[in-house]
Amino acid sequence: MKVWLLVLFLHTPDMPSIKYQAHLFKTENECITEKLYYMERYNIESDTFKETLKTNAYCLPFDSFPIPQFSNINEI
Repeated sequence: MKVWLLVLFLHTPDMPSIKYQAHLFKTENECITEKLYYMERYNIESDTFKETLKTNAYCLPFDSFPIPQFSNINEI
């Protein structure tokens, strides 16, 4: 089963590590839609906010073990 993982990289300058969140999606379209929404929300923030928080998002496909909640979806 192929699922899509949206990885959000959050980084604050002068911090020793990168913080991240990951979300699973059933389809690539769901992942891309959420990625665009996330980046739109970030882009409307103030410049001051964006000076202290740098972010990006990626949709990564991968083959997974069966996930019961995803078992009755149609592949695209």
